[in-house]
Amino acid sequence: MPMLMTNAYRLLALPLAATLALAAFGAVFPAVAFADDEGPDITTAEPSELQQRVEESAAAYNEAVEEVEDLQKRIDENSDRIKEIEAQLPEQQRKTAAACISMYKLSENSTGVTDVLMGAQSLDELISALDYLESLANSNLEQIAKLQDMQSDLSDTQAQLLAEKAQAEEAVAKAEAALAEATAAREEAAAAAAAAVTQAEMDAMREVVAEEAASEAFADAEEQGMSEEEAQAQAEEAAAKAASAVDENAVANGDVDWSMDKKAFVAEWSERIDNYLDGSPMEGQGSNFASAAWDYGVDPRWSPAIATTESTKGEYTFAEHNAWGWGSASWDSWEEAIDDHVKGLADGYGSTITQEGAEKYCPPNADHWYNTTLSEMNHI
Repeated sequence: MPMLMTNAYRLLALPLAATLALAAFGAVFPAVAFADDEGPDITTAEPSELQQRVEESAAAYNEAVEEVEDLQKRIDENSDRIKEIEAQLPEQQRKTAAACISMYKLSENSTGVTDVLMGAQSLDELISALDYLESLANSNLEQIAKLQDMQSDLSDTQAQLLAEKAQAEEAVAKAEAALAEATAAREEAAAAAAAAVTQAEMDAMREVVAEEAASEAFADAEEQGMSEEEAQAQAEEAAAKAASAVDENAVANGDVDWSMDKKAFVAEWSERIDNYLDGSPMEGQGSNFASAAWDYGVDPRWSPAIATTESTKGEYTFAEHNAWGWGSASWDSWEEAIDDHVKGLADGYGSTITQEGAEKYCPPNADHWYNTTLSEMNHI
């Protein structure tokens, strides 16, 4: 930090500098919070009534969306089938008309048919003539039957399509109602988290963000060739703006929009998280983090940030796919591990990071864990 600080700013900067130094050290080596068998237990926490509403509404929405997608698939298949039948109908109608004309001519010219049969010179010729006439009759009947089958198939498929469209409309309405309930539950949870933020947490958030902004601004000023006094002024201005931004967002909710449907939510946050995890063992897991965050109403930045605090984004783990210092748990895949961890956060710690949650997650070093994890969340 620059040397020409005001005394007040010096008093603020000293503890913050130590905090940031520890945070920077944690970015290289994981800040292991617990021994292997002492970490938070993912299986013990029971969700609150509000959290149950969040999870149940999400499950209802996911089920309704799946039903809509299944019905739409069947609607598309039946629509394609109707187009296929309608394309084949004119040719089949022509063949059927020709068959009817042929049968009419045979019935009108029975004398000719009798002459053919009576003119047979041997039993074999008679059998051949009978076979020919039978084949001709069968062929005509088959064309008529085929047209009838196609028309029946078309009628049945059209009726099924209408029924499925009606079901789809009901499913869409169900999905919209479930989304509204999910949105309401998430917004209520976010409001509860904001109301629970203490002044101490606000001060801690403000200090971390302001110090980081000041450091970056001072470094930028030096690169631009500014004097130390000018760089100091730019750093103080940046720190003030950053602190003000924290005041405007009392809890670490970032720009999480809980009114989005799941598809839009996952599309936005998976990209941001993938950029954050790029080059790490957890690379490409953004959609899994985002999907779990939506399902459980958890800030999508929280679990990836903890993975950085605890294991440098999965680089240093003591158990398979355990990037969070989460007891002695291990998993067969990142997808399974991420879902369990995010649900564990939702049920046992709330929808986003808090000082209280930090003291529960990492009692040996709660302040450092809180500041480091919050800083990482602000990078996503």
